[in-house]
Amino acid sequence: MAAYPDPRLLLCALGASLAPIKAAAAAFRAETAFTVDDEYSSDEADDRMETSFGVCWDRVVPDAYDETDEAAVEGHGAVVYVLSPRVPRHRIVGATADALGLIEHLLANGATAVKIENAGIAHGVARWRALAEAARTSDPAARARVVRDAVMKPILGDRNYESIGHHLAGIPEVYVPVKSVRSERDAVRKIQMIGDELLADGLPAVLARHGARLETRSAYEDDFEFKVNPWGTVMLPAKLADSAIKPSRPGL
Repeated sequence: MAAYPDPRLLLCALGASLAPIKAAAAAFRAETAFTVDDEYSSDEADDRMETSFGVCWDRVVPDAYDETDEAAVEGHGAVVYVLSPRVPRHRIVGATADALGLIEHLLANGATAVKIENAGIAHGVARWRALAEAARTSDPAARARVVRDAVMKPILGDRNYESIGHHLAGIPEVYVPVKSVRSERDAVRKIQMIGDELLADGLPAVLARHGARLETRSAYEDDFEFKVNPWGTVMLPAKLADSAIKPSRPGL
C-alpha cells in the first residue's frame, strides 16, 4: 500500500465580505478544530469561482442547487478557506459530519455558497442544510451514508467513471470502466452501490464479490494532495456491457 498521509478537509466559502465568515468559522467548535487559512482567504472576489463552482455543482441529486446559488457565486465579494487537521480513518466520518455542521453554521453567518474543495463538490444552500441535518443522526451507519452522499463527486476519466471524495468517508475510491456500463447514470449507480457495500461489508468482501482489485497509487499525488485517497481505489473489471455507450461530455 502506498504510504499517504491522513486526509484533511478543505472548505471554500464565499460571501459578501471576509470578516463575518472568518468570525463564524472561529466561533464554531468541532472535534476536528477547523481553522481559517489566512494565506489564501481574501476580502476580494475571485473571478475563477464561477467556473470552479460550475464544475463542482452536484448534478447527481435533482435540484441540489438552483439559480439563487449560482447568483451567490457570481456576486460574491470574499473567499474564505477553512482547513481541518489531518484526520485518521477511524475519525474521518465524524470529522466530515462536523464539516457539514460547520458549513451549515457558515451559511447562517455570512457565507452564501460553499464547496468541499478536496471532494470537488458543491451543493446549494438548501441541500447543504439538509445534509447537515441528516448527519446529526445517532445511527453510525446512516451517518456514514450521509457523509458519503455529501462528498462523492463522479467524473469521467480517460477510461473510467471515477469517484472523488470517498477518502472523506473513510473508504477507497471506485473506478467503473466506461465499457462496462450502458450510460452515465448506470455508472453513478454502480459507484453508489459499491460505496454502500464498502461501508456495510468492507473492502475484502467487495473485492471478492466483484472480482475487483485495489489500486494503491493515487492519480492525484502529483497534482492535488488534498484529493489523494490514502485507502486506494477499487478498480472494477472491464466486463463489456451490452450496448455500452460512451458519453460525449467530459464530466457529470
